[in-house]
Amino acid sequence: SFEFDSSEERLLIKGYWGDGYRAVLLNRKTGEQRMFKGGHGGSFDPQGRWIALCTSQGQLDLIALDSKERIPLPNDGRKMKSVVFNVDGSLLAGAAEGDITIWDTEERTARYSFPAHHGQYTHLSFHPTDPFRLASASDDGMIYLWDVSSDTPQRLRQFKGHSGRVSRISFSPDGRRLASGDYSPHPQALLWDVENG
Repeated sequence: SFEFDSSEERLLIKGYWGDGYRAVLLNRKTGEQRMFKGGHGGSFDPQGRWIALCTSQGQLDLIALDSKERIPLPNDGRKMKSVVFNVDGSLLAGAAEGDITIWDTEERTARYSFPAHHGQYTHLSFHPTDPFRLASASDDGMIYLWDVSSDTPQRLRQFKGHSGRVSRISFSPDGRRLASGDYSPHPQALLWDVENG
């Protein structure tokens, strides 16, 4: 998979190369490349400070884009298949086998974990303007919208319409729509009204 940072100068490439998962960070302006073992899940901080990267051994790190500093975040060894920053970079969400964990990136602490889905693979997307709204989707075919502003996450809404495993979700730039796609004999791409379902 591929992801650009907010400046579109850096590209994060994640995938499987021969002997395991890797992540490659490419600076399009300078041509510099940095390779990391693991790369199971990865994401850019929207403020341009960090990438978050989870290795196939379950280690989760914040990696500074400029200084190359690598800071481990507390994790219990679960392999995060999806990690994503919120819009201001203050929170990081990660998903492993149906559970979601929220980290405070300034304090470098895990705020809490909670069961969200029954599927093995869970996909996440933070709202583009509201730093505390998180969407999740999974193999169980369900999509949920969460409020993660407090120490107890609140499920605000559910979206049901896929017949197969939901493989991707993404908010529109204004946050009013949520797009989703599934794996099924007849794949579907659906567009949801975030406020009304």
